[in-house]
Amino acid sequence: MATVGRLSHADLDNKIYGSAQMHRRFGYKMASGLFHKKDGYFGRKVRALPPVRTLVAPDPEPPRKKVYSLTKGQCSGLKGPTAQVHNLVDAGYTNRTYAD
Repeated sequence: MATVGRLSHADLDNKIYGSAQMHRRFGYKMASGLFHKKDGYFGRKVRALPPVRTLVAPDPEPPRKKVYSLTKGQCSGLKGPTAQVHNLVDAGYTNRTYAD
């Protein structure tokens, strides 16, 4: 493998943008050039970090989740002595006769 040419961008300092807008188009953000120390006025407050916590033992395992499931027959409500069916349901649909 070989590299032909120059890897660095040597003429970066000699580039002329022409205007501030062209400078922004090339990805540079506006800045005053003055170093602004973070004072915590905006955003997260500047304060010391909390002390380091050391874990002695791992946390206990949480209890297992219980899973309950119902069959389609149990969810339908059309089973058992108190089964209720809407009057518009055709009696021949389930091969049973329903009283009005």
